[in-house]
Amino acid sequence: MSVISAGPAQGFVVSQIVNVTANGHDVEGHMFGNSYDITVEITSPFRNLSTGSYIMYLARGHYSFDGEYGELRAKEMLTNLFWVGDYLNRKTPMLREKLAEHRQQVAKVSRGRFTKEEFGRCRQVLRKLLQRGDITNIPSYRGQVHL
Repeated sequence: MSVISAGPAQGFVVSQIVNVTANGHDVEGHMFGNSYDITVEITSPFRNLSTGSYIMYLARGHYSFDGEYGELRAKEMLTNLFWVGDYLNRKTPMLREKLAEHRQQVAKVSRGRFTKEEFGRCRQVLRKLLQRGDITNIPSYRGQVHL
């Protein structure tokens, strides 16, 4: 099914369903765009993955996504989306494990750090000490700050 409607300033907007077979799976997606810019979103067997392609301004006199070229490009993009979805599907347990490890590392590092409020209080105290002359921000000859 293909829908064509007048776009704002870039010619016609095309919207159509695209089907391919990849690795023995029927893959379905939705292609939409205009003559110089298309987006393909996979709808089956995966969801929430999309990609796009555009033709640079200088090449527009020679190329466009109208007709057979656009359909071939959309099918190629849909096949690539299938492979990305398949990879993510196979690697999800490993990715979840790595994400949990990363969150634990961030939590460990964050425990010893100031909160924003604590940093603000320490900064105010140091600023008052600097203004009273109790400390200085001028380094000594040895490269140390006098506290």
